Amino acid sequence: MQGKQVLNETLFVYNLSIETFVPENHIVGKPVFIWFSVENFNDGIKNWKIRWDRLFTTVGGQGERTSYFYPFLAFVALWQGIAWYRKKKKASA
Repeated sequence: MQGKQVLNETLFVYNLSIETFVPENHIVGKPVFIWFSVENFNDGIKNWKIRWDRLFTTVGGQGERTSYFYPFLAFVALWQGIAWYRKKKKASA
């Protein structure tokens, strides 16, 4: 099998920005949080559909998943508001 590489183990995407694949036996612990989720991952980025109901949700545990999407948006809005206020205050000083 010259020129071919066969992988017999499951690989997981560790970091989407650089497409690092990690063997399953290198993963320690268990997942706790889903920060981003898409459908049709292997069909190319143009065919991705964001799974809005899974963004910023917990994994496992008891009962329903808990979503922290709206608190996250509130935090980002607050952060941007503070940054805007500080910039405006600094410019007027």
